[in-house]
Amino acid sequence: MKKSLFVLSALAVLGLLAVNCDKGDEKNFSGVLPVVEYFMSDGSWTEKRAVSLGWETNDTVCICGSRYVAVPDSPDSPTARLIEAAGETPAASADGYWEAYCPASLVQGQAGAAVLPSVQKYGTLAATTASMPFYAVGKSKKLYFGRLCGLFTLNLVGADKVDSIEVTSQTKSLCGKFHVGDGNLAVIDDGIGKVVLDCGDGVQTSITGTDFHIVLPMGTYDDLVFRVVTTDGMESVLDGFGTITVSKDEAPVRSRVLVVDSDGDGVPDSLDQCPDTPAEAIGTVDENGCPIDSDGDGVADYLDQCPGTPAEAIGKVDVRGCPTDIDGDGVYDYEDFCPQEPGIKENKGCPAVK
Repeated sequence: MKKSLFVLSALAVLGLLAVNCDKGDEKNFSGVLPVVEYFMSDGSWTEKRAVSLGWETNDTVCICGSRYVAVPDSPDSPTARLIEAAGETPAASADGYWEAYCPASLVQGQAGAAVLPSVQKYGTLAATTASMPFYAVGKSKKLYFGRLCGLFTLNLVGADKVDSIEVTSQTKSLCGKFHVGDGNLAVIDDGIGKVVLDCGDGVQTSITGTDFHIVLPMGTYDDLVFRVVTTDGMESVLDGFGTITVSKDEAPVRSRVLVVDSDGDGVPDSLDQCPDTPAEAIGTVDENGCPIDSDGDGVADYLDQCPGTPAEAIGKVDVRGCPTDIDGDGVYDYEDFCPQEPGIKENKGCPAVK
């Protein structure tokens, strides 16, 4: 579906309208009719919001078990003719309802089961939203499509190239055969708790963050785990997100995390020049992942018991970051004119004049 023609925010819910499900070689499913998303509530369809939608050639819809291919009315048109594939014969179900799925690949064979895929392809937010699973049903042959799933957006920070992201849940299925339940939601009947986002040749992350959009069944999750694999074979397991609610009426849940940060200092390994930061230094490192030394005395802040060392004392501090007093006369060496023999403060660390 043509991404440039969406006039509703790409973070919101999208939909499309199809009409005229009679048998024949060519059908006009859109014409000048508005594009509207509906959702099912208490057995009746209720309008949610209007959007504008475009098509690209070879977009497909499965209507009553038959495939249709989109032929845009013009390159920038929000309407398209849907051409019935050869040998396909649409027919309403026994109770008179016409059902449709978009994309058509959701249905495995004519009159087959609808399946949420186990592998998803990386795409921009607009591309991912436009290719999400949609469903429509009606007796009037005017098919109002509603969104079946929601989005979770993982924002990864780093300088690595991501090959794939595996999402798992121990308590809920994330893909597999499904039926459409209340509220036009996909309810998985026979599935597994894992989906994989395939990033093709790799997607480069950045220090400002890169979004990865993953389609998930709507609902509340408490145990999602993300395994990020980079193109050079590095892995990072991300969990501890707490409760995540995936909804179709809100913007995607968006969590910002690091790709791989072995020492947990907040700087990804690919940028970390000090990769073995100790636990006690966490929170006191610079953008290179190295411990900060605010007063420049050579002792990192997390070890410095005398912060704020004056410039003239640099080079004359101990392992604690405190000024030394070699002769023990109570006058710091950087102020002591006679650092090798005890003296008095009044005589700048030198012995009293007799």
